Amino acid sequence: MKWVATILMAAASSGLYAQSATGTALAPGVTPGWELRKQLDALVAQTSRLAPILDQVKPQDWGIEGYRQQHQETKSQVEYLARSAGALAKEPEKMTLALEAYLRLEALEQQLESLSQGTRRYQNPALADLIQAAISDNSVHRSRLRNYLVELVATKQEELRASSDEAQNCRAAALNASPTPVRKAPPPPAAVSAPQGPKK
Repeated sequence: MKWVATILMAAASSGLYAQSATGTALAPGVTPGWELRKQLDALVAQTSRLAPILDQVKPQDWGIEGYRQQHQETKSQVEYLARSAGALAKEPEKMTLALEAYLRLEALEQQLESLSQGTRRYQNPALADLIQAAISDNSVHRSRLRNYLVELVATKQEELRASSDEAQNCRAAALNASPTPVRKAPPPPAAVSAPQGPKK
């Protein structure tokens, strides 16, 4: 999770959250939107296959309240992940949505890991193996989502650096420009007095 903290710090320090909320198009260095949507569709399809597996888990029969609550939270996390993935597919340039989807997926895997241990111990080892297989399948999607986040952060930082350099160059050019000399208006011509006649 250190790399996630690094992303958050970079985003906060450079104002990337504000930039990513503007709806700008994805830069060339980032996975194209159509490809990301394809990956997210595969993630949602893979995660949806967890529903019938989770329905077979019966923590209420284990006599441990913590597992029953965790089972409900895991099923809810599946729905949250699907919504987060859908939101990211609509606005792939938003770093906040990408980070949310990744953290949802990671949280789901952690809950599945704990639930599979309880299933193996208190219910059915074969069912626990199915949960573990689902975790393994989701790891591919987690890796892709992580790579996308890294690409997005790197691109946004590069855009910010280029913008900052351009602003500095403009300021330097303005300071180095020679000031235009101010021309003084010529003094008005001296008044010529009329010649006086001879004194009488």
